[in-house]
Amino acid sequence: MNSYVVRRRLVYLLVLGLLLASTLILLSLSNLSMPSEVYCTGWGLLAVMGLLVSYHWRKKLLFLNFGGVRYWLRLHILFGLYGVALFFIHIDFSWPKGLFNQLIATVFLLEVGSGMVGLYLSRTMPPRMTWLGERLLYEKMPEYYQQLRQQAEDLALQAAAEHHTDTLVKFYNRNLQSFLLGAANFWPHVFNSGQVRSRWALKFEGLQRYLVEDELPVVTELRILVFRKIELDKQYAIQGLLRRWLFLHIPLAYALFIFVLAHVMVIHSFSGV
Repeated sequence: MNSYVVRRRLVYLLVLGLLLASTLILLSLSNLSMPSEVYCTGWGLLAVMGLLVSYHWRKKLLFLNFGGVRYWLRLHILFGLYGVALFFIHIDFSWPKGLFNQLIATVFLLEVGSGMVGLYLSRTMPPRMTWLGERLLYEKMPEYYQQLRQQAEDLALQAAAEHHTDTLVKFYNRNLQSFLLGAANFWPHVFNSGQVRSRWALKFEGLQRYLVEDELPVVTELRILVFRKIELDKQYAIQGLLRRWLFLHIPLAYALFIFVLAHVMVIHSFSGV
């Protein structure tokens, strides 16, 4: 971690500390009763959630000159942490009573958890992408799989025609055809396991025992295609993971915002505050 990142994170911690200290001082000086303090922190929490949700729209409306997305992301993380602290102040550090309140708290914690997971992934996965070489378009990966499968099939058929043996064709049908059809081994690649590559290396070593010497160059080409497919699977897994966590985080954010808005309206409707 370089010194710039360390300084930046220290600034975040300082700003977060000032925000929390200001909140606690304002609540203390206001000398509010407990219900009024809960209302104030509730409104503050709703405002913070509105700010957090606005980051999603900033990413969609890139043509508007409202500041760089990376600055919005930093604000999103900063106010996300502030929102967590405000939430626990709001519920007085105890599990809320009532089914609807408990539902809101559960969704809130799930939202925070998904955000933390997403933050971790966004910091750890992109560096792994750079190790895999050129970044490929996620939407075009089915085409890349199709190209690799076709090349492997052509190699096996060509070897059978030239050497009058079907060993490579049988190997292709039994092992390669389904493997090259599409993405595979999602979770092993997410956890950066080397087992998939080792397993295929053993398969090719075993295959060579049943081939004549003239077929060995074809095995080398097939091995290169398979290892290229494994690298493609790694990119697919990493890019897929970076996209999939948002399928949970974004809907939860909107659901939470609506629940909290309904919660505030119900409280004010029946409390007379």
